[in-house]
Amino acid sequence: MESHDALLFCIRKKDVDIQGPIIKQEMERPLDFSHCSLPRRSLVIPCELEVGENYKDLSKFKFHESPIIIPQLVNKTITEQFSVVDLPEDTRLDNIIYENEMRKL
Repeated sequence: MESHDALLFCIRKKDVDIQGPIIKQEMERPLDFSHCSLPRRSLVIPCELEVGENYKDLSKFKFHESPIIIPQLVNKTITEQFSVVDLPEDTRLDNIIYENEMRKL
């Protein structure tokens, strides 16, 4: 869920220590404004993490002392970022959509 300046993730308790650092690293990735209509320096927006069962019981996320190895993704080119791949005609998704639409009629 996204709400203005926050994101909400549902993560299994056993995975929080692995996913937390990855989320923080991705959210603090520098924003590149060099190709904008008004070019300027890159910007890093700080990210704070909180965990809990509900909004009332949130507490600051505690990072472990031992570093967690976070896999590095290869940066995509602009073309790769906005490429659209056509689904094969015989995908199961097409059948599900078709059957759902037929039930409505």
